[in-house]
Amino acid sequence: MKQHSVFNTMMISLVQAGEEGGLLDDSLDRVAGLLEKQAALVGKIKSAMFYPTFVIFFAIAVVVVFIAFILPKFKQVFEGMKIELPGLTQMMFQFGEYCQNNWKLIVGVTFAVVAVLLWLMRSPVTKPFMDRLKLKLPVIKTLVFKSAMARSSQTLASLVSAGVPILRGLEMAEEVAGNDVIRAGFADLQASAKSGLNLGDAAKNAGVFPPLVCQMMRIGEETGHLDEMLERVAAWYDQELDEQIKAMTSLMEPVMIVIVGGIVALIAMSIFGPITAVMSNF
Repeated sequence: MKQHSVFNTMMISLVQAGEEGGLLDDSLDRVAGLLEKQAALVGKIKSAMFYPTFVIFFAIAVVVVFIAFILPKFKQVFEGMKIELPGLTQMMFQFGEYCQNNWKLIVGVTFAVVAVLLWLMRSPVTKPFMDRLKLKLPVIKTLVFKSAMARSSQTLASLVSAGVPILRGLEMAEEVAGNDVIRAGFADLQASAKSGLNLGDAAKNAGVFPPLVCQMMRIGEETGHLDEMLERVAAWYDQELDEQIKAMTSLMEPVMIVIVGGIVALIAMSIFGPITAVMSNF
């Protein structure tokens, strides 16, 4: 498995532990279950982002069609009528004219901004800063933190249950955390465990893990059921993430409707306002 890049270190460690302990079938079952849970977690986040992404692209498409095809025709009509246009209509025409004359610049700047953001999130130099920023942004910080904790706790629980040494398990949990802040927390946890400190106190000293996680680690280590306690932590964060995604989806629907409705209302007021004013003079 190590000779093929398709298998990650977590899968290799589980299979190796199962092979050495004579429980290869159980280890493969753990690998399958862990991959299924991680795929379900990613699917929840993607489904939460689908609706707002679709609405945003739809709103952009409406604005583009309006500026490219509808606005020029209304401008010609109003110029032929020789009427005084309201300030909102004049601003709309100026905006449309600017977009038509500089659409290449606008598209280029948009792609450049997206490319720079992607580079900042992936570059080893700037990724730590971007990961810290993610944990400070409203709404996003809870999604990032809960998904990372659910993923890393589930991985560590599966590794400990399979008989993988705790230090090796912490190393794997660090790799799958997906956020440099949480990854640093697991690195501190691993260093403290090497020095002989129990996991509960080590997690508390790391300053990243909530009191719930610290207490569950302490109880699991004292009772010899660390894997079960970590499974409970992962299940709790998974449930919390699911509830938050449902709440966000329910809240986003009216918010997006208001945003799109506001765009349509602004367009209608800028176009039909002068028409109504002309009709009222007759």
